[in-house]
Amino acid sequence: MPPQIDRHRLTRFVTSKRICHAIAAAYSSRLNPRNLEVDWYPAYNHTFSILFDFDFDGVLTVRPQYDLWLSSATVNIYKLTAEDFETPDNSDVEGHQSNSNHEEDDPPSGADPEPVTQVAAPAQEPERGNVGPSARPKRVTRPPASYAKGEFITSERIRQTLYPPPDAPALTPDEKHKALHDVAERSDQADRRDTGLFAPHLAPRYQRMPDADTKPSDATIFDASFNTETTNPDKDGKDSFPDFIISHTRTVTLPQPNDPDRKLGWMRRMQLKVVHQCFPVIVEIKGCPSRKISSEDEAKTSAQRRLVEAESELFTYLHDCFIRDLSAGAAIAISAAGPYWRWMEVKREDIQMAFLDENPIVDADFLHRFDTTAIYVLGTQESDEQLNRLRNEALIPILETHFAYPSTMVPSRPRG
Repeated sequence: MPPQIDRHRLTRFVTSKRICHAIAAAYSSRLNPRNLEVDWYPAYNHTFSILFDFDFDGVLTVRPQYDLWLSSATVNIYKLTAEDFETPDNSDVEGHQSNSNHEEDDPPSGADPEPVTQVAAPAQEPERGNVGPSARPKRVTRPPASYAKGEFITSERIRQTLYPPPDAPALTPDEKHKALHDVAERSDQADRRDTGLFAPHLAPRYQRMPDADTKPSDATIFDASFNTETTNPDKDGKDSFPDFIISHTRTVTLPQPNDPDRKLGWMRRMQLKVVHQCFPVIVEIKGCPSRKISSEDEAKTSAQRRLVEAESELFTYLHDCFIRDLSAGAAIAISAAGPYWRWMEVKREDIQMAFLDENPIVDADFLHRFDTTAIYVLGTQESDEQLNRLRNEALIPILETHFAYPSTMVPSRPRG
């Protein structure tokens, strides 16, 4: 049972003076004459930074425009066939496993790999100044698709692990972790076989992280990482950039290395190793309704159209989030249009229909569920109360149930 978070120690969130100033600046037709959505980033950034700053065995950080990158190998996990699981025993998997006391993955020799640069096409300027520009494509809605057996997830092994039948015995967390890591290793093997690569140094390291100075629960954390000699662009991968994600991380303290060449890296990472990262909250923001509107009801009606646009994009981000992290069972989606916002908790099974679609089409049920949720106005007492409820009743249970699961993302193999 993961440690429970003491809700009595939580500080009640109240909109601060800093947030009020950020809201006023974003709403100002003088300071934000084009009514851009980016001017609302500070108000939400400060809100989330305060709301999610509480004491527990982990940390929540606000990350704007974070890339929910999917490697091609991660996407291919869902396309593994039965032949990929025909090995009579696990000797091939175990042969690539090793316990390593390396403080971190060995960096590639030579210079650091070149950073990936996000390039966005310039947005078209709107004719009216009260509508923010948007370069993102419109998405089409349709009813959920019906998938015949074997079409949704090719591998029955993956289907049974992620979505066990009701009459199946429940897997313990350790059993599920082992099964998911086995799936990840099979995907890695299939990827190397298809590309003609076989390099033992590319195999994953499944490493327990017990430490005499850590809590007993830390001994259940597994670290699955990959050693690579170089980092190449993944042309078959996928990038997506939500306006904000809330990242949950857990760390263990690293002992000082004996090798002098490793000491600088040890200091620069604050003597810590991140052993868990997930994204339990995803946020998409659109521009504010026209500031010429004088009726709150009319403003909310106008905001709702923008919220639906944000929620269509949230569907894609959640799709990528659940593909990327096989262990994630739920996440919180927040849509906003200027100061107007709403939220709901989304389960993995709510998104599963689209897992094999490269560009998923938003299903109508997802948007309908969002459409039935209440709209709040940032900075008001009602908004503050709802933010406290979001944290206490939705986010914290997610953190408690997935407390120690490892990342199951699979990097792509180097291509040359």
